[in-house]
Amino acid sequence: MFDDSHFNRLSDRLPLPVYVNWNSKPSRKKYGHVNALLATVDAFLQRGAKLRDVQGSDLAQLTIEYSSRKITDRKRRHFHIVGHLSARPLLLLEFEAITFELYFNFHLFLEAKTTFTQYYPSATVIVRPSNYLATEIVRSPGSWGSDIIWMKIDWLGTLILESSPDPLTGLVRKNFRGFKLVTSSFKEFLIGRALNQRERLFLANNGFLSPIVIQNDDILPVLQCSIRQYIDEQLNRQQEMNVANTTVNRT
Repeated sequence: MFDDSHFNRLSDRLPLPVYVNWNSKPSRKKYGHVNALLATVDAFLQRGAKLRDVQGSDLAQLTIEYSSRKITDRKRRHFHIVGHLSARPLLLLEFEAITFELYFNFHLFLEAKTTFTQYYPSATVIVRPSNYLATEIVRSPGSWGSDIIWMKIDWLGTLILESSPDPLTGLVRKNFRGFKLVTSSFKEFLIGRALNQRERLFLANNGFLSPIVIQNDDILPVLQCSIRQYIDEQLNRQQEMNVANTTVNRT
């Protein structure tokens, strides 16, 4: 999972060339992030999705620019926060009835309900269906830009996939602050070693109920099962919406 052998295996499975700008030398952490991305794309393709670029055209090559996670650029004009107007997904995953946006190494923006605390947890892969996005007016992240901003959200349809080869200490642990505010039940965590009971409890308290321990095993079977369940639930949402609209039109 956290090495080049898994990268080669996963990239060979995709029906298009994969190019990664590693931004200096690859590390176990970088391989973990990119491999989790490739495994997610593969799982969607196995379910029948088509790869599109952000304009909706066929994707001829998957280009991944690896950069350190950051909330915004230096001029604070482009935010790496899912749902912000300046944020752009890496690619689209299209089915006949629904289209998913896929973000790589992006942040989420969450606010506590009882205080003025804002959280910016980041994840390796964030996926959400564009069909159900709703617009909310929220306070601006931090002290940047306008006092209020427009955010497009669909927490129930958001898939969060985080990965780390390291123990749950320091920055890895701090990053989980805020994930508990995400109401989605689709939260996956990939780690390269066994977890103790305290670590499992910490993850469970933030909504990661079944962390996936990847040592010498293949990542695909376990992850594909979780993603297939996620896709099926979002497709069912679309079917229920279509039925509701048909009923309204008849009445």
